[in-house]
Amino acid sequence: MAVWDRVAVVCAGLSVFSAGMGIAQPCSADAAGRALEVAVDLGVQDRGTTGIGEPLLGEGYDTAGGLVAGAGARMLLPVGYGGFFHHGVSTRISHSAGWGLGLSDRYGFAWSAVDLAYAFRTNLPCMSTPERQLFLTGVLGVSGVVANAGTGLQKDPQTERERRIASERLDHLALGPVLGVGLDMHMGAAFVGLAFDLRQAYALGHGPISRSYVSSAALRFGFQLEP
Repeated sequence: MAVWDRVAVVCAGLSVFSAGMGIAQPCSADAAGRALEVAVDLGVQDRGTTGIGEPLLGEGYDTAGGLVAGAGARMLLPVGYGGFFHHGVSTRISHSAGWGLGLSDRYGFAWSAVDLAYAFRTNLPCMSTPERQLFLTGVLGVSGVVANAGTGLQKDPQTERERRIASERLDHLALGPVLGVGLDMHMGAAFVGLAFDLRQAYALGHGPISRSYVSSAALRFGFQLEP
C-alpha cells in the first residue's frame, strides 16, 4: 500500500472513531476526480532589493510595500486512496506597483511575475462537510519577473535627477524560487481562501541589482471545475 493510501486510511479510521464517540463531525472526503481551479486574488506585498545605495534609499527601490493583484489556475489530479489528496501544476501571473497598482507614478518598481509550480492539495476531512470543503495547498516552483523601475516615492525633490536616471538604469529581469501555502473553503463550485507566498528573485544580467526578496498575502476567489 502506497504511503498516501496509508495516510488516508488512518485519517478515515480516526474520523469513524471520533464520529462514533460523538466528539467530532464525520470526515468528508473530496471528490475523487481531477479538478481545475481558476482564481483571482488581491492582497499586499512586501519587497526588499539589494544593490540600491544613496541617494535612492527610502525612495521605494530598496524596500517597498504595496498592493498585489493576480490570476491563476491549477490542474489537479487525484493521488492515493479516497480522494483526500490531489497534485498537479499551478500557474499564476501577478502585478504590483506601489499602493495604487501603477495608477500613481509613486513607486520604485512595477513588479510583474509569472509563476510555474508543482502543487499538492489535501482535503481537511474532519473540518469539512458535504456542503463546505476545506483544503490546504502547498506550491513550490519557479518565478520569472519583469521589474520596471519608476521614479520612486518622490519624497525628496532634490533627488529628482537621480530618480530619473534610476528609472532608466534599474529595469531588469529576474528568476528564482517561489514557495506558497494556501487555505481554501469550497462551497459547491465556488471557493474563497487565503494564500501566502515567499519568493527570491535573482537579477539577470550585469546591472546594479543583485536580488529581491518578496513576501505576500492575498485573498483568493475562484471556481473549481471538474473536466
